[in-house]
Amino acid sequence: MLEEILKKVRYTSLVYDHLNKKLRTLIQSSKIELLVQMALTDNQTKIIQVGKNYIKRADKSGEHSNFVKIARY
Repeated sequence: MLEEILKKVRYTSLVYDHLNKKLRTLIQSSKIELLVQMALTDNQTKIIQVGKNYIKRADKSGEHSNFVKIARY
């Protein structure tokens, strides 16, 4: 599933704006794309489906403390 997501991942200005707003910072779009790629290729990555979205969890405990929300299109 991760390979398919990596092939289809797309970014819009709304993605960059939303992330910067959530993090209360201003990260360049190229850095955001790199961080997303790193998160999705991490060997600890586990993907679960929650409603119409997918959530990537990087920690072993399954906590929501470290996750990436992947919205379906």
